[in-house]
Order: sequence, then C-alpha cells, then structure tokens
Amino acid sequence: MEATTHRPAKQPNLEELDLISLLPDEILGTIISLLHIEEGARTAILSRRWRHLWRSSPLNLDDGSHLWFLPNARQVASKILSEHQGGGRCLKVRHIYGADVDRWIESPALDNLQEIDLRIGSLPPSVLRFAPTLRVAVFSCCSFFLEDTPRTFSFPHLKELSLTSVTMREDTLHSVLSGCPVLESLLIDNCTGLRRLVINSQTLRSIAVCDDGLMAKQFDFIKVDHMDEIVIEDAPRLERFIRSLQFQPTPIIRVIRAPKLEILGPLTDDIAKFELGTTVSEEMTDGSLNTTMRSVKVLHLNSVGPNLGAVVRFLKLFPCLEKLYIMSCPRKNSRKKTKKNKQHPGTQDPIECLDHLKELVLRIYRFGDKQEVDFAKFFVLNAEVLELMTFAVHYDRHNVDRKQQHKLLKFDSRASPGAQVDTIVDYERERFACRNNSHILSMDSPFGSSCEYCTQGY
Repeated sequence: MEATTHRPAKQPNLEELDLISLLPDEILGTIISLLHIEEGARTAILSRRWRHLWRSSPLNLDDGSHLWFLPNARQVASKILSEHQGGGRCLKVRHIYGADVDRWIESPALDNLQEIDLRIGSLPPSVLRFAPTLRVAVFSCCSFFLEDTPRTFSFPHLKELSLTSVTMREDTLHSVLSGCPVLESLLIDNCTGLRRLVINSQTLRSIAVCDDGLMAKQFDFIKVDHMDEIVIEDAPRLERFIRSLQFQPTPIIRVIRAPKLEILGPLTDDIAKFELGTTVSEEMTDGSLNTTMRSVKVLHLNSVGPNLGAVVRFLKLFPCLEKLYIMSCPRKNSRKKTKKNKQHPGTQDPIECLDHLKELVLRIYRFGDKQEVDFAKFFVLNAEVLELMTFAVHYDRHNVDRKQQHKLLKFDSRASPGAQVDTIVDYERERFACRNNSHILSMDSPFGSSCEYCTQGY
C-alpha cells in the first residue's frame, strides 16, 4: 500500500494578506477619521471586521465634502451625529447656517473635537465646550464674543489659530492669546475691532497680520480696521512675522524681544514707524544704530519711488540678510520731484548685509525707468556674494531687450561674478505667494511667486 503524500498548504503572498485589518481598532479608527465623511462611511462595506469601525472612529464632518450636494444634506448630517459613537475629530462648517449648526455643535458625537473651522455669522457660546481639546481653530466671517463682560478663555492644547473677517474686541483677543499656552501659529486676516496687537508668548513661531481690505473689496458688508500699532513684546521662539503686502498706511511696529525672528515683512521703508528693541526709530535716521536684528535672514520692504536712501537706512538694521524682496511703487504725484538713487546720503557708508545677501527680488520692476535702474544698479555693484537677482515685472513689460538692460545695470562690472539674472511675470501684485493666507504661516518662501502647498494639492 502506497503511503499518502501530504502536500504542504500553499502560503499566501504578502500581497494577498490583509495586513491592515490586523491593526487594532484604535489605529484603524484614527485612519478612518482622516478620510472625508463619505469615504469613511464606505469602509463599513469592506468586511465584517470593518463594519463597526466607522461608527466608533473619531468623526470628520466637513460641509465641503460630496455629502453636502445631497438635497437632504442637513438631515443626513443630523442623523450621522445622532448615531455616531466615536467622538469628534474635525468639524468644518463654511456653507450652512442656522439652528441646525447650533444643534450640531452641542452634539455628544463631537466630544473631544481637535479641529474646528466655522463660518457661521455669530459664534455661539457652546463652541467653547471644545476648548479643552482643540488643537486647530479657524473662525471666519463671524462675531466673536462681543459682550461687554470680560470673558476668560482657556485653550490648553491649541497650536493654530486663524481669524478671518472676524469682528471682536481687543481685550477679547488678548484674553484668548493669554489662554493659549502652546500656541505656535496665529493668523489675523482682515478683522474688525482690532487696532492694537500686543504679543507676549513663549511658544508662538509664526504670526501673520493682514488688513489690506481684500475681503472688503469683494463683499460690501465686510468692514476692515487697519491696525495702528503692533508690539512684539516678548516672543522668544518667534521665527516669522508677516504683514499685508499692499501699500496701506503702516502702523507703528515695535519689536522689543524676538531673538529668533528670521522672516519679516512686508514693511514700508518709512523707518520712523519701526522701533527695534528699546531704541526709538526716529533716532536711527541720524545714524545712531545701537540696535540691530542679526537673526533676520529674509526681509520684504515696500518702497515708494523706490527710494534707495530710505531702503539703505532700513537695511542697516538687518546686517545678516540673505534674501531681500523689494516691491516698488511709483509716486502718486508724478510731478513731485523725487530724489535720485545715485549718490544718495548714506549709500556710501558700510552696509554689512551686502556681505551676506544671496538673493534679491525686485517686485513690480519697471524696465526703462531711470530711478528703478539706478536703484537696482546699486545692488549689482555692491552685493559681493549675490547669487540671483530676479526682476518680477508686470506682464506687459516682460518682453524687453535683455542686453540693453544688462548694459544699463552695468552687469559686466557686478560685484559678485557668479550672480545670475532672472525675469518673471508678477501676477500677484498685491498679495503674498498664496491667496490662502494660512499657507504663508509655514511655507518656505511666503513672498515668492508660487505656493508649494497649493501645487501639492493641500
């Protein structure tokens, strides 16, 4: 009798194994919470193993998802909140208003919420129930606790705060900031009621203040107050402070203590409105530069004219600059006599930053304008380590005679033999490198010509 041959069971390939389903429920729930709500719900049909996961995972409710194109979107959202058991991760409501939203905010399904993005007209007090767990908060086109009675705020885990077209009181803003012990990113974008901003934070890394009225131009009912004064009193970890790009009246800006500040601007070249440390800027115009900011590596200046003497006085405050953006604006009264940019007082004195400057970008540069040419030529002849000079021009001035421009700039006599010239079209004449102002808080080049986050689909 022949022995029976037992063949070993076929081992499945790694490609055939459902390794992800072997993960614990907690990890799978976290993965599902990162999906859009309709995608998360679909995971329930994958297998019996996944059937209960979506209902118990942290909820991601976003009215920008496909769910909201349904004719009964409000009813579907209410049903989801009434049946969900996993707590909240993210709530984004930017297109729906009314009592439904107020009820959603109070739903137990959103307990332990980590991210919130609301554009709902008037912020209900019930929003504060999320304060103990929020990490990211975005409030837009709403009034923010306008009652006269002072309110104390506490956001122990909040790292990112964005306020866009928000109406609020100054004391309310400062109370919010004092209640954010781990805040790293702050955006104040075209808000109303804020005339003075004072920053005291041991954790803030990025601040952007935009009050150029862009939203007000699009919507007549939005009013924007321009800030009169911005004071950075004590911000030991602050790395970037960004302002609006348009030629609006510049507030008085005081930077008292920000030892790690690397990215600054846009500022106007009116040095009388900038105070550094304990030295008042009016004294600096006489050449008394007792205080400088050696930490700043990237600076953006707006200059009317442009005015080389005013820019040079400003550059002396930042001796370690590596990248400089200058947006020039012609004077409104063309008949007014302007100072020439040649042999201007102060340009012959040592300017330390020219020993470090590697990249110069001249925005809205006007080829053929003598004052612009003399301004650019100063840097060509004096920046000894310059690697790239970029002329960002309006589209109708892009086609120019490059050889003639090099001749006018004396480029063959440049101080840095390795310097290169590039010309680009500057379409974003009044804004940053991105129309999504939240991106400028973290992108590598907030004053550049493109946004790396938008190109990656974020």
